Amino acid sequence: MDDAIREGIQVFVIGPTPTGVPEFDAEVKHLSEGFADVVKRRQLTYVDCFGPLVAHEGWLEEVNDSPRRLPGQVGYGLIAWLVLNRGWFEWLELAEKD
Repeated sequence: MDDAIREGIQVFVIGPTPTGVPEFDAEVKHLSEGFADVVKRRQLTYVDCFGPLVAHEGWLEEVNDSPRRLPGQVGYGLIAWLVLNRGWFEWLELAEKD
């Protein structure tokens, strides 16, 4: 990330998603918090996916039903919604100007 910044590349960071397994999610939460801290210190855009999805019924249903703990259509739609509504347009400098 720091190399990209030095090269003038704009950075947009999307955090990890919950697994639906409480023991693993404790570690994923810690990882997500670490990402958020690093990104904040560098004044970059960070989309937290863990917090909004950790208790989301649709997310949990899909990852719990998947043998590989992967989301389906609902889960990927939720990630897309988070990205689009938590800084994507601002990062692209396409935000509406008042």
